[in-house]
Order: sequence, then structure tokens, then C-alpha cells
Amino acid sequence: MRDAATQFYDFAEYRREADAFGGMEEKRPSVVLIGEKVAPDGGFAFLRRLRQSALADLPVIFLAGPSGLPPPEATVGEAAILIVTEPFSRTGLIKAVAALINDDVRRGWRALPKIQRQVLDDTLAAFNHVATLIETGRPVDYGPVEAACRSVVDAVGNRQFCGLLRAVKAHDDYSFSHSLRVGTLLSLFGHTIGLSSGDQLLMASGGLLHDLGKIAIPPAVLNKPGRLTDREMAVMQGHVEVTAQILKRGTRIPKGVITIAANHHEKLDGSGYPNGLAAPQLDELARMSAIVDVFSAMTDRRPYKPEMTAEQAFRLIVDTMGRQLDMHLLALFREVLLDAVRSDPDDGARRGTA
Repeated sequence: MRDAATQFYDFAEYRREADAFGGMEEKRPSVVLIGEKVAPDGGFAFLRRLRQSALADLPVIFLAGPSGLPPPEATVGEAAILIVTEPFSRTGLIKAVAALINDDVRRGWRALPKIQRQVLDDTLAAFNHVATLIETGRPVDYGPVEAACRSVVDAVGNRQFCGLLRAVKAHDDYSFSHSLRVGTLLSLFGHTIGLSSGDQLLMASGGLLHDLGKIAIPPAVLNKPGRLTDREMAVMQGHVEVTAQILKRGTRIPKGVITIAANHHEKLDGSGYPNGLAAPQLDELARMSAIVDVFSAMTDRRPYKPEMTAEQAFRLIVDTMGRQLDMHLLALFREVLLDAVRSDPDDGARRGTA
């Protein structure tokens, strides 16, 4: 269970109650996993005392073994609790942790301005709907995606995007978080250079759908913190062609959306994938999506890497990818984004981040 959790999250393990309370007070966790054998007198007793402490609002996953479920009085309280019973599975554990984290994240969204809440709620619903269609072998329907991404374009037009970019970072579905950030940043890029609202909608939709093929990648590869083996890298890179195939089989998917999905990992010097296309074969949409995807990946929140500021990401891109990305478009995007951050009324101490 520890190995499963540490693959996706920062994880601290305590075997004694006193150590657990001290550690959680020093570094407050997002979720508490409680086993039955917590010293000195078991997991049920620990759960009762947790619910009576200053940490009572922490969501809990109780790992129930042969001795049965916790008594009802141990689960009383407003904080969420999920009971996971033996036999435990890695997938079941990770899904339970993600569900509790995301419930808490969505509660935090309620404090956001209405337009930001609408973007987050609409795009999450559309993203999950698309995932269900793929898992059940049905074609992707562009309609719900298009409708959801209209709120993205509206947020960009009303300069309400910085808050939602920050808010979605906390969501535990990295594929959704990264995809919405890419879609929002592409829409911002298009808006600033004067593209029509229809083109901005296409770019936002392309960003939301650009990594759909990752649904077929095993979580152990998709979330591996270290260097991928050659075989794992081939599996990871295969998500581009899988995404393109999914979208080509879809209903009313615009060509531009497929272009974003198919070409966002191509590079001007021909070193990208899956087709090794070079500068003359890459239109402006492909070049813009490559820039935004790289930037978003660098500034995304991940448990196994430090989160870069916008300025750090731009410096690294310029220093290491000068031949791979369109530097003219990169300079334009940098000015677009940093100007947006500087003018964000809620920026405060977050200046220089995105």
C-alpha cells in the first residue's frame, strides 16, 4: 500500500499515534489512511481521537481488515470517510485517495468567481464524459466539449483565467488539470493576437482533448517519477497517435482540434514525434500548441518535481529548446502571459507564477 501511494503522492508513514498527530500537525496532509493496527490501541480508537482533535476535518480512508468495519460512532463528523475493505488493491487505493482530494478541491472552487467555477465544472464534466465514451468504445462527441470550452473563451475574454489556472492545479486528475491549462493558455494566446472567438474556441477545445490517448497508458508509466526506459518511452509517445485516431473517429471534430492533438510534440528541427515533422510542415497552430504544452508541463504541479514559475520555465525553454520551438511565437506568448499575470488583481504574492 505504501508503494502504491508513494508512486503518486508525497507520503508519510507513522506506526504510533503520538508520532502521527505530531507529524500531521507539522505538515497537514490532504488525506489520512488509517489501518487497524495503529499503536497503542488500534485504528478504531485512533479514528475516534482524530475526530475529536484539531485535525477533525481531514478526510479519511479506513483500511478495514478481518475484524470488520469501524463502529458508527467512530465515523461521525463532517469530514469525509471512505472504508476500503480487504482484499486491498493498488487501483482501489489510488482511486479512493483521488476521490477524497478532488472532493475537497471542488469545495474550494465554490469560493471562486462564477465564471471561473463554470469553466472548471463544465470542462471537468465534459472531460469525464469523453473519458467514459472512450472506455466504452463509443465515438467522441464534440458537442459537449465545444459547449464547455465556450466558458473558457468567455473567461479569457473577461480576464478571469488566472484564478482558474491556479485552481485547477490542485485537481488530482493530472490529465484533466494539464489539458484544461493547455486549452486556457491556447485560448489566451489566440485572444491576444486577435484571432476570432471561433478560433479561440477551437484552440481551447484542442487543448482540452490533446492528450486523450493517455487514457490507454498504464498508470505506472504515466506517473513514473524517474527516467522512462526505452520501452516505456515508446508507450508514452504512442499517446499522440492514439489521440489522433480517437478524434478522427469522433463526431464533428474540427480539423484544427486534430492538428493540435497530432502535432503538439513535433519540433521545428524534426526531433519531435510521432512523425518527425520539421519547420516547413508545421503550421502556426502546431507551433503554438507545442509551445503551450511544454510551458504547461513545466509549470504544472507534480508530486515528483518542483513547480517552476513562468519566468523559470521561459528561461529553460530558451536555453534548451531554441532550435525546436518557434522563438518568435515563444517571445509573443511570454509577453502575453506575463502581462496577464502582472494585471491579475488576485495575484498578490503569486507574481511570476502561472
